[in-house]
Amino acid sequence: MNTFVKVLLTNESLELGTKGAWLQNNRTIEIFLQRQGCARSFYCYHPEFAIELMTWQGTDQFCLKMGKVFNTYYSFAEAVKDIPEILKRQGIKRTVVINSQIMDYMYGMDMYPYQNDDRIISPFFYCEYSDTIRTVKENYCLLSFGNGKFDKRNYIVDYAEGAARHLGNFEKAISTGFHACDMKKGQSYCKRRLAWLAGEYAISEFEGNIHLAFVNKDMTRIKRP
Repeated sequence: MNTFVKVLLTNESLELGTKGAWLQNNRTIEIFLQRQGCARSFYCYHPEFAIELMTWQGTDQFCLKMGKVFNTYYSFAEAVKDIPEILKRQGIKRTVVINSQIMDYMYGMDMYPYQNDDRIISPFFYCEYSDTIRTVKENYCLLSFGNGKFDKRNYIVDYAEGAARHLGNFEKAISTGFHACDMKKGQSYCKRRLAWLAGEYAISEFEGNIHLAFVNKDMTRIKRP
């Protein structure tokens, strides 16, 4: 099921699919491909078409699968350049543009240099200076690590309008999203993971529009796509 949301920094309507995202109007569709895990594989499942782009059998070549189309290319850029033309031949009337910004699969999955420029779409970010998790739109403080530690006894500190509604998302993330393998990665990792995971719950469970932004992979500085 797609989720209808807002992107704060552009104030445009964004739809998130099971993989990938898009901005669209009556004339254009702007696609954001999403990486699968840490691999050089990228997807976007739009209601009108599906894009699957991945490296070909351990080589540096890329394979592009779109419906009955199955093409190979010498580079990622070459494949991406061909996508709008393929969609046009397949009957897509609107102009399709592939945004150069790649969506990261999840927080903490970056392992290779080619992932350096990936970004996460989230309604929350982690502020290292204040040791808090905040909303990308209003900059509300949602959660403060009052003792400086992630110990599952954190608390909501700002009940300003629009902030308290996320309490359940944090409670769910804290109670179900942290295991021994996560805790071993340290305090900083857990705080940033909490910002990401609570944001994922907020996106999937909140009814209506929710403001999002591209943030860096460490869940801190807000980044324009």
